[in-house]
Order: sequence, then C-alpha cells, then structure tokens
Amino acid sequence: MTKSRLRTCISQTLEHVFIILRSQPSIQQLKVMVIEMTEELKRDFKGIWIPRELWEDENMTKMEMLLFVELDSLSSYEKGCFASNKYLSKFLHVSSSRISQLISSLAEKKYIKVKLIYAKDNPKQVIKREIYPINYLNRVVNKLSNPTENTKSPT
Repeated sequence: MTKSRLRTCISQTLEHVFIILRSQPSIQQLKVMVIEMTEELKRDFKGIWIPRELWEDENMTKMEMLLFVELDSLSSYEKGCFASNKYLSKFLHVSSSRISQLISSLAEKKYIKVKLIYAKDNPKQVIKREIYPINYLNRVVNKLSNPTENTKSPT
C-alpha cells in the first residue's frame, strides 16, 4: 500500500469513527466496525483465479462462485473467513441480504462450513461467524510446506 493510499484510508477511517461515535454504538458493534476497517487497510487485493473445476461446476451459480473465491481468499486453515455480510456486499456490489442467501446456499450445497459463536449470556446472539471453504482452492503456496526448501542460493 502506498503512503498516499494509507493516508487516505486513515483519513476516511477517522471520519467514519467520528460519525460512528455520534450514534453511540455498543461495544460489540464497535468491535465489528474495527475488524471491517482493519480488513480494508491490510488487504492489497490483486485479483482472483478461478480453477477450471470450479468454473465448470454446474451446481454453483456465477455469483456463488465469486463469493466462494472471495471467502477462500480471506480464509486461512486455522481461522476461516470472518468478513461480515456488509463487507462482502460492498466488495461484490450486492445487498447484505443477498450475501446471506448466497452463504446459506453454499453451506447447503456443502461448499462451505459456517461456524457460529454465540454469546455466553445470550445463547441466541451470534457474536462471531467463521466461514470455512470445504475444498480450498489449489494454490501452490498452500501445497508447499517450506517454499524456499528446494531453491538454490546464488553462488
């Protein structure tokens, strides 16, 4: 990220913080907002690659495919993807409710696993959601345990 882009992001973030604080959000709402803002700052989106098997999968709509690839790019083996519907809806230019429908459809079709974490004091309140793609896309980085292991040093 360039310095000017970072300055712009920080400036926009501060503007958002002041607007948010005026509305007196709960601590949980603030945590979600901070996560969303830090995701935007640290991610340097370069593009996506859709494997042939996924592209030719007739059980998946193109929008589900785009969401799946984005979920995969935001997830890791340990944590899964914790992006909010709001964040994903902005990224894919659809409504939050459409993202919810797509996530439900992908889970129903067994492309993803959704793990919900509930509040201890209120078992109906979801405090965190983690989404795990069932079959991670075959990326070279995922297949190599030590990418520099087989390289030769210049001599």
